[in-house]
Amino acid sequence: MRVRFAEWTFDAATRELRRGEDVLHVPPKAFDLLHVLIAGRPRVFTKSELMRPIWPDTFVSEATLAALVGDLREIFGGGARASTILRTAHGVGYAFCAEAVKDGQPAASSLCFRLVCGRREIDLPEGDHVIGRATGCLVWLDAPGVSRRHARLSVRGDRVVVEDLGSANGTWTPFSGASGSRTSSAR
Repeated sequence: MRVRFAEWTFDAATRELRRGEDVLHVPPKAFDLLHVLIAGRPRVFTKSELMRPIWPDTFVSEATLAALVGDLREIFGGGARASTILRTAHGVGYAFCAEAVKDGQPAASSLCFRLVCGRREIDLPEGDHVIGRATGCLVWLDAPGVSRRHARLSVRGDRVVVEDLGSANGTWTPFSGASGSRTSSAR
């Protein structure tokens, strides 16, 4: 099973999770959890349904499962961004909730935008995408003038809005015409 969602590609056969061209390190049990959730999407799995295939014939506490979910959310960027991929059904379990397509199939909606950063080209599907120095950002820029969470690109239909996230040096876009703008939009 090979599935694409947002900027990630999950490949069960090679046991890889890729973000663009980069292969991410996913602990084995966290990978197994993600596999179960993706294969059964969008169904909510109870905690016991998730624990059985991951730890057969072994007793583990629900805290161990919660820690694995936390590991996956950290890989997906943490916070609200991660909750658009993994959903908690409080008191019940977890579900994979990102829009996903089997690799090789066209996405449900056509891709409108692509960000070019040096030699990298990054698809920008609908949704919010953070640029910064934090490793969970869509565009990771290791430069002294870039904040950990520098700016957000919000893609909605045929429009992209660039929003500064309170960075120390501000955000400039060719669409705003002024350095340090707080919000800009592009078509």
